Amino acid sequence: MAKWPNNYEGSKSHDGYSLLIGARVHIKNDSIPVTDFDDINGSADLDTLFFIQASYRVMMERDPTGTIEWGFYPVFGYFNEMKRNRR
Repeated sequence: MAKWPNNYEGSKSHDGYSLLIGARVHIKNDSIPVTDFDDINGSADLDTLFFIQASYRVMMERDPTGTIEWGFYPVFGYFNEMKRNRR
């Protein structure tokens, strides 16, 4: 943990941590993903989309209805369900 000033009286100087996942996606005709490496290497007319997804406690993305928060969470059975909603 970082402190400022850098001594025993300092305060924490970080706000939080987030997992970031990034991907480069090749697409044709504005919407069709291309996954074959030969097609990617042999095509000059593909567009490239760079996508980053984060899972941080604020500004989380939601589904179109606004009811489901999209983020990274442990698979059921790998977390304590009694503590899931505590922050």
